Amino acid sequence: TISLEIGDFHPAFWLPICWSLGAVLGCIAAFLQKNNLLRFAVYATILIIFFRLLGYENRIPNFDQYSPVFNTRFLVFIIGALAFGVILLLLNKNKDNLLKDELKIIQPSLFLGINLLLFWLLSSEIIDYFRAKLSHLSSLERRAQLRHFDNLRNTALSVGWTFYAITLLVMGIFKKSISSRFLAIFLFGVVILKVFLFDTANLNSFYRFISYITLGLILLLTGYLYYRFRGRITQFIKGE
Repeated sequence: TISLEIGDFHPAFWLPICWSLGAVLGCIAAFLQKNNLLRFAVYATILIIFFRLLGYENRIPNFDQYSPVFNTRFLVFIIGALAFGVILLLLNKNKDNLLKDELKIIQPSLFLGINLLLFWLLSSEIIDYFRAKLSHLSSLERRAQLRHFDNLRNTALSVGWTFYAITLLVMGIFKKSISSRFLAIFLFGVVILKVFLFDTANLNSFYRFISYITLGLILLLTGYLYYRFRGRITQFIKGE
């Protein structure tokens, strides 16, 4: 009923917001009532929210009204990711009330879902920022500036992905989360491949230099963090 009311009288972006809030409330109610069926309904809702965000809310219909960060896409993605995070906390807090192997399946799924949403949001904001800049130019200016904006966009993506990976790594070290660290290492691998296979071939010398320097500095910082907190990481791996 709420979805129908929103569809008839309110902007469509309110749908995933309400679904996210409903999923959190449903998860709380499921644990209070010890209702497994309701909890699995929450999982189904999470899946619907996830594909709704990536498939529909990711689009920017009008770049004339687009503002980086301060837009409805950013709002709904952040609320969705926060809702997933709250549900993950509730599952960890009430893991004794879960079915066998339920947490082993749902926990990594939610973790990956949260990070995919945030990573997708970061990439989309960077790409659409430059698309919006281009859309405000005349046809002649757009053709003249297209290469320049492509260089800026690709460099910004490499830098943004690298900082996202380093953020994950720092969180993994301080929270002793092996999942965060492994995902950070995977993203570093993606950035390295992008820099050497794509940026090298497509960027001009200046932007290629920025990509290399940024990646080198971040990798040096990563190595320092692993060296600085190697004791903490070793203890976590050994289960101490």
